[in-house]
Amino acid sequence: MFGLAVGAGDSGAEIKAGNYKNQRLIYGFVPTPESNVRVVGNTYQQDYYTLGPQNLMQYQVRQTKNGGVVSYSSHPVSEWFWRYEFHRTKNGYVGTEYTYGIPFGTVLLKEQPKRR
Repeated sequence: MFGLAVGAGDSGAEIKAGNYKNQRLIYGFVPTPESNVRVVGNTYQQDYYTLGPQNLMQYQVRQTKNGGVVSYSSHPVSEWFWRYEFHRTKNGYVGTEYTYGIPFGTVLLKEQPKRR
């Protein structure tokens, strides 16, 4: 019984709407600059170069029970080509970036306070 309860996980861990900072760690240790991200519904909007427009790059979010998958679209072929697979942590999400099905690095998605 105890092992079942511990393994169940957080059932409400889908990627929540809000503002985030995204940072990639290529190969798991080479950091890239932080970029701004806004999640609205099932749309992941990223200002990769932090130049201003919040929806400079738009991706689709396929919600999962422990986080979500971000890709060009929710079609399986698109997800094979490139995707982030996120799982919920205490102050945001941690994920793995896949390109052509091969793990390419770690992605950190940190929650930010609301912008005014």
